[in-house]
Amino acid sequence: MAQPRWQRLARRQLSDQEIGRGRHDDHANATFLRRIIGEHGWPDHRLVGEDGATAALQLALHAETYLIVQQLSARAMYKAVQAGTASIREWAHLHDRCLRNAGVPQLFGTQYVMSTNGPVREPVREPEKLDERRADVGLLPAAEALDRLRRRLSAPPPPCGPRAAGPAHRQPGRGMSAVVSKSKAQFYWRGLRVPFIAPWSAEHILPGEVVVRTGRGGRGIGYADELSHADRRRGILWARQSLARGRGEPNLPGMHPLRQRQAVTHMLCQVCGSSTFNADFERWGERHLYVARATGGRPIGEGERTVMAPVCLPCATESIGACPHLRRGWTAALVAYAQTWGVAGITHHQQTLAPLPLREKELHMVPLGDPAERWTIAMREITTLHRVTPVELCDLAA
Repeated sequence: MAQPRWQRLARRQLSDQEIGRGRHDDHANATFLRRIIGEHGWPDHRLVGEDGATAALQLALHAETYLIVQQLSARAMYKAVQAGTASIREWAHLHDRCLRNAGVPQLFGTQYVMSTNGPVREPVREPEKLDERRADVGLLPAAEALDRLRRRLSAPPPPCGPRAAGPAHRQPGRGMSAVVSKSKAQFYWRGLRVPFIAPWSAEHILPGEVVVRTGRGGRGIGYADELSHADRRRGILWARQSLARGRGEPNLPGMHPLRQRQAVTHMLCQVCGSSTFNADFERWGERHLYVARATGGRPIGEGERTVMAPVCLPCATESIGACPHLRRGWTAALVAYAQTWGVAGITHHQQTLAPLPLREKELHMVPLGDPAERWTIAMREITTLHRVTPVELCDLAA
């Protein structure tokens, strides 16, 4: 059963603000789902129960801001279908959604667009064979399915009061979503806004004895007193640093490992910490704004690797005048999506466990899936930027 917000979205009954908040939630949920798939495969009924499997499908279907997760989900779910632990009928909906978002005709005719006359089925490959393909995966004939959908959409939507924890509620990702949706306090230092990702002097590096551990994937490093749910992400060990934002003096050019990861993963403004799934995101054609120092006058390029998070327009305008690094020259771009590339951190020797040498002021950059992941303490999340369009901030503000 679909979440009430998604049902109201299908009926075009959400405000722009509600749509923006919903996109933020969907992105956070997609990030959570990607982690689950990476660690366990598709969350089928054996792993999470019937309600959990239904919720996972809904999260995948609505991962519209994180299409790589949607595609990953379809592949993982198909493996579960082949193993007999997932429904081929439900997979057909997800497969069609991926095809539609890739701009090609769907196969099973499960995707619709709303028109003034109600739902209209989106383009289908070989429409004369549609009912035959639908029957193969246990779907109703196309005409009957469309008639049922029209009747369902003509019924009143569910109430919008306090939500119970149903199968498509944000319960699976509640912990993460609560962190990113909470309004962030703003701090200033000598008249300058302190970036959300900046560490403070009271936020100390926490001690942790590094030992060899053997787990999924083989040997690697870990903490002697490790708590996997707190110390790891995607199986990668992360640096420990205390949380005391606003206490002491800020290190303005620095990055707190956890807040940098939150900002990059959940598309939070790295300066104020607010979601960049906002009205400007909609106005810019569902794209995020990135601002960086223009080294040698070079603009932000397609596929560029970065540890930076997006930034909202007011903070971008403020930063180019306040940040000493940006005052030397800056570049800005609108970006359709950022894809996880790997991590930056300190890689350790596999025999002595001693940190490997670093070049001055640089961390080791380790791509996803590299064997060095297991021997690295991560301090930054790295993404690559895609569908990049260089822009001038003055044009965006117009």
